[in-house]
Amino acid sequence: MGLLYQEVDIDHFYKTKPKDYYFIDPRRRVLEIEPDRFEELTDFMIQAFDKHNKGFAKMAKRGWIRKRTYLSDPALLVADLKKAVYWVLNK
Repeated sequence: MGLLYQEVDIDHFYKTKPKDYYFIDPRRRVLEIEPDRFEELTDFMIQAFDKHNKGFAKMAKRGWIRKRTYLSDPALLVADLKKAVYWVLNK
């Protein structure tokens, strides 16, 4: 009835994705939530975290923290600015 195998044969590791090693049913991650609802919730949380991390204040703080790295490798600054512009344009 549980989510995980009690014992796993070594051959199981060779033919299973690492994140699914111990799950009896890889689609079922939580006992109390249906797989479709769980996927909905994970998508929502991923979008919420993504929006939070791509906010202007967070990007500015990240840039300030990386200033030493940017000074030693300006190509990194250019790459991060390209990413930031892409994120802003594709909101």
